[in-house]
Amino acid sequence: MRPRILLVAYPYAGTGANMLRYRSLSYYLLKKNYVVDVVGYYDLKEQLPQGIKYYQIRRHHSAIAILVFFRLFLNYLYLLESQSFFSYIRRVGLASCTYISVRCLLKQNEYESCLVGIHPWAFYLIIPLIKKHLRTVIDIGDPLYKNAIMLNSAHPSNFRLEQQALGAADYVVTMNEPTIDIMTKEMGISKDKVEFISPAMNIESYRPKESRSFPIHNPLTIIYSGSLYQGYRDLNEVQPAIDMIGNVILDVFTNKYSDCKSTNCVRYHDWISHRDLLQKYQEYDVILFIDNSFGYQVPSKIFEIIAQNKPVLFVYDQRNTYFYELLKGQMGIIFVENKRENIVKTLKEITSKNTLNTCYTFDMSDYSEEIVNTKIMATLTK
Repeated sequence: MRPRILLVAYPYAGTGANMLRYRSLSYYLLKKNYVVDVVGYYDLKEQLPQGIKYYQIRRHHSAIAILVFFRLFLNYLYLLESQSFFSYIRRVGLASCTYISVRCLLKQNEYESCLVGIHPWAFYLIIPLIKKHLRTVIDIGDPLYKNAIMLNSAHPSNFRLEQQALGAADYVVTMNEPTIDIMTKEMGISKDKVEFISPAMNIESYRPKESRSFPIHNPLTIIYSGSLYQGYRDLNEVQPAIDMIGNVILDVFTNKYSDCKSTNCVRYHDWISHRDLLQKYQEYDVILFIDNSFGYQVPSKIFEIIAQNKPVLFVYDQRNTYFYELLKGQMGIIFVENKRENIVKTLKEITSKNTLNTCYTFDMSDYSEEIVNTKIMATLTK
């Protein structure tokens, strides 16, 4: 009988780092003769390879579902200190429905372990319940406590929830290396059960230590792909700067542009597939990266952008020490503070040149899908 792994991966389909991580991992496990069951939220209509089974989370009204709901409701009442009653009910409801889906699968199959992707945070509520049945590994990117994008994230109730869930799990894998200090030093989670495993990247085009020269066109073309959040990661300074110059074109591929208006120089587009995005990167002169405004935590997108071997315009509000120390010596990374006048000055300097040169020496061999998935598989099966 083929061994089985259970993934609780809420956003299994999409282009974000977590989503790509779980699909890449499940395909890798499939090649290693595992059967993979995936519990997720969205209606996944795409055809999955034989051996990967997807189970959509649905509402349950059985007696056991109601019992689980009230059990979670009472166990985590302290969370009402940091969120509204409506938000609390919704998260408890999602957690209970997810657990019932997992419970049904546990009755039908034997699993070596379960990997739970902590997005959304409601899944923290069911870690102790899943742990009673099988080995449980938490996969976390950014923490709930001290989360850069989430208001009121540093509230003691969030600290208590995350500490309780991480402590209950058998193992914790994080894609964000700086957050290990939060887990081990502030929450007291044992260092032996926390490991940094980077996102898996498509690095086929990456050639470290290879000098490359790119011609500068008129107009200069720039591409940005990713979510936009007001006051956290936005184009409020970048767009006016580009519009002022006039000989720069920025194409933005995002799912959050309802409040953004296209201009002659800045054009907004819907999401495109990850495969198409990798091809698009090669069509532009410069790739734009916008760091979060808090200056901490490490979005994995920057590593995939570097793997394109193209010039990168790195816009920051507060200099991220981790990123800056890692990338400051890389020819091709152009740092600029997120101020309109600074961006204008930097773009004028770029457009005054005939070429931009890159020479990335950053070793990304550990970011390959083979290496990353081998590490995660070892964690799940040891």
